Amino acid sequence: MSARIGVEVQPVESGEKAVRGADIVVTATSAMKIVLEGPWLSPGVHVNAIGANWAQKRELDDAAVTRAHVIAVDSIEQAKMEAAI
Repeated sequence: MSARIGVEVQPVESGEKAVRGADIVVTATSAMKIVLEGPWLSPGVHVNAIGANWAQKRELDDAAVTRAHVIAVDSIEQAKMEAAI
């Protein structure tokens, strides 16, 4: 992958190892189960969670969401529908 995209890529054994100590984390998945847990995140990390968009799909656990200082969405009403609120 490094040769293909021109950026160094290092595989790791788990999602936790991928995000521990990171300043920026991006999730972009259609996962039905949580792939990112709040305790793995460093204080002040910036997270872009852009994949899960239905109530039955979920990328982040409650801890990752509730510790956020800012949650930004492109549409509050759409975000509420997708989160089943």
